[in-house]
Amino acid sequence: MKSLTVLLYTLALVILFVSTVSAASFNKQRYVRGAKQVKVTSKAKKVTTKKAPVKATATSLKATATTAKSSASASASSPAGSGSVNSGDGTWFDIGLGSCGQENTDDELVAALNAPQMMNGDNPNNNPMCGKKINVTNPATNKSVTVKIVDTCPPCSSGSVDLSPAAFKSISNLDIGRIKINWVYV
Repeated sequence: MKSLTVLLYTLALVILFVSTVSAASFNKQRYVRGAKQVKVTSKAKKVTTKKAPVKATATSLKATATTAKSSASASASSPAGSGSVNSGDGTWFDIGLGSCGQENTDDELVAALNAPQMMNGDNPNNNPMCGKKINVTNPATNKSVTVKIVDTCPPCSSGSVDLSPAAFKSISNLDIGRIKINWVYV
């Protein structure tokens, strides 16, 4: 009888642990677009690339956030409305419920700002960065788009912006996945 109680107690703990870890991983998952696999053929010296979405989990996000903090000094940072040009990577992601607490769709011109510049506090829904607009430019094509900040991009380094598919499409091809960008607050 005592061994049955111990077994049931252990089983309950395992179930509780698995559900907690699954919920935490689900809440922290983010699909980061733009990672590429490169294949070089020696005869034609042709480089082909294939977009390979990378799934970031809570553990890898923590490691990436640490890397982003250390590389933050390499990118320009400016407070809202200062007019300074920021530079970094532009990527795109599937839109949903953002850290600002609102649902958005892939067709909207919205973005997730990198975590170092977003500076979320205890309640990211109250972040003063939520709702601010930035103008993002692809220097390779000189195309620009104005987007509203609705989310945070934890793995993005300072200066980088994760765009909605509609916003990314307006300055580049979705198949490219990752581009160099410049942006300013508007």
